[in-house]
Amino acid sequence: MRITRRKLIELAHREADRRAVEEDILSAYLIGSTVRGEPLFGGTADIDLILVHKNPPASKREVIPLSEDVHLDIAHHDRATYNEPRSLRTSPWLGPALYDPLFLLDPEHFLEWAQASARSQFNRADYRQARASGLLAKARSEVGQLKIPGAAWPGAYPTAVLDGVNSLALLVGAPAAGRRLTVTLKQRTEEAGQPEIFETFLHLIGAAAPDRLDLPGWIDAWERAFRAASSGSSDPRLAPCRMRYYLSGFEALSEAGWPQAVVWTLLSTWQIALESLGAGADGARPEWEAFLHGLNLEEQAAEERTGELEAFLDGIEDRIESWSRAHGA
Repeated sequence: MRITRRKLIELAHREADRRAVEEDILSAYLIGSTVRGEPLFGGTADIDLILVHKNPPASKREVIPLSEDVHLDIAHHDRATYNEPRSLRTSPWLGPALYDPLFLLDPEHFLEWAQASARSQFNRADYRQARASGLLAKARSEVGQLKIPGAAWPGAYPTAVLDGVNSLALLVGAPAAGRRLTVTLKQRTEEAGQPEIFETFLHLIGAAAPDRLDLPGWIDAWERAFRAASSGSSDPRLAPCRMRYYLSGFEALSEAGWPQAVVWTLLSTWQIALESLGAGADGARPEWEAFLHGLNLEEQAAEERTGELEAFLDGIEDRIESWSRAHGA
C-alpha cells in the first residue's frame, strides 16, 4: 500500500463508517499528523481517530494494525465529555484537539455544535493562560507522587517533565506529542521566546549531551523489553505494531541529526513495558538500570532530579505569569 495522506483519511473514513453501523457512534474526527499533512515519518504512520459514543464506551483506547507500516490509534470518548463545550476552551489537550480537527462523521451536527462553542475566543489570552496553568498544576501533582514514601522511580518523573514544558508550549499553540515531540517542543519554546526552557528539558531527561548517548545499545535493549511486554499485554500502548512505528521514528530522528529526540520516548515507553512485565521484568532490569545511569536518572539521583524538576516548574510558573501580565490575561 502506497501511503499518502489521502489514503490514510480514506482508511479512517472507512473505519468510522463501519463503527457507525455496528456501534453507538455519534461523531468521529481525526487529529494529529494526518490532519496537519505530515503523516509519514520514517516510512510509517499512525492515524489518530477519535470516536464519540452516545453512551460510555467499553474502552478508552485501542490500536488496530492496517498494514506493516500503518495503524489506527483510536480514542473512545463519551458524548458527555462534550456536553459543556465552553469548558473545553481551558482543556490542555481536548481543547486544542477540537479546535482544528478533520471531521469524518457528524450526522447530528453534534461536533459542529461543540466545536463552535469551544472555538469561540479560544485564543484569548486568559484561555491560553488557563490551559497552561491547568497542565502545570498536573505536573506539580505528578511531582507530589514522586515524594510519596516508597514511590517507584522514575515513576511519574518523565510525564511531569513533559507536562511542565508543554504548559509553556500551550501559550503559543497545541502541546507537543508523538514521535516528533522533542522537535516540536524546541519550536514551541522558541515561539514563546523561552529557548532556554528547551535546554533545561533536555537536561532533565538526561539528553543534553548527544555524544554521550548510547542509542544503538539502548534501542536494542528497549526493543527486547517492548517485544516481551507486547506479546502478553492488552495495553494498547504496547500493541505489537507500535514497535515498528517507534523504531522507524528513532531511525528517522537519528538520521536527521536529532538523537536526543529519541530519549523521552525510550524513557516513557520502556518504563510502561517493564510495568506490564511485572515480576517477569527481572531479567530486563539490568539494561533498564544501565539506561537510567547513562541519563543520570538512576534511583540514587532521584532526590536531586526531583528538586531540579520542582525548580523547573517554578520557573515555568513565573514565565506563565509574566506572559499573562504582558498579554492582559
